[in-house]
This record gives sequence, structure tokens and C-alpha cells, in this order.
Amino acid sequence: SMTVGFCQRGRVFEPYGRTLAKELGAAGLRCEVVTCGLSGMRADTMAEGLDSGRLTDVMRHSGKGLGRTIDEHGPFDLALIMAGTNDMGSHEAPPKIVESLRRLHSACHRRGVPTVALAPPPIARSAGFEAARPQGGGVF
Repeated sequence: SMTVGFCQRGRVFEPYGRTLAKELGAAGLRCEVVTCGLSGMRADTMAEGLDSGRLTDVMRHSGKGLGRTIDEHGPFDLALIMAGTNDMGSHEAPPKIVESLRRLHSACHRRGVPTVALAPPPIARSAGFEAARPQGGGVF
């Protein structure tokens, strides 16, 4: 997972939230960043588990669903959502991925948390993955 910073085949994790907080702090912006990511989790699974107290990822790490995280650890000023990468990699239909992403964003909005959608970065060695981008209606 890019969110939890999966590195060295799961031996090291470097969450982007840690770097985000560090860089915002260096720019003089005080903030608290909470990372809610699980390795190998598809957006459809995240959407189905929004209110779950325990989702388990491919590395057997567990965490709460996005809605549950907001409810129990909020309030939050903003949610950055980067999801759909694993769905694209498993050749899920782009309209289904977009619907899962919509559900994740809607869950935040219902709780009063604005969102920003972060697109998955390009993956040069995966032609199938990149071929799905145009089918996502500009979402990817």
C-alpha cells in the first residue's frame, strides 16, 4: 500500500502521512496526520468495511474502516483519499472502482469531513493498470 508505505516486500513501512506531517511542519503548518491505510486493500473492500472495527490486510495487519476511524478519532478537518490502485491492478471494471471511491468520499462528507481525491501514481511496468485510467472518466 502506498498509504502505509509498504517497502522492501513488507519488511519496512514508511507511511506517507508521517512525511506529510513532517513537511507541513517544516513549512510552519501545525497539524496532526492520522493514517488509515491497509496493504493490498481494494476500494470496494474499504467501502464495504466503512464502519468495521477491524479490517485485515494482505500483510495480516488490521485497522478500522474509514467511517469508524472518523467517528472514533475525529474531528478531522480534511480526509485525503487515495484508493483504487489495487482494484485497477486486479482489472476491476473502472465504473465499479469509481463507485467504491464515491462511497468512501460520501462517508466522509456525511460526517462533515471534506475530502481530496489523490490519484494513484503511474506504474510504468503495468500496461493493464495504465490502460484502466482513461476508462475511469478522469478519476484516475
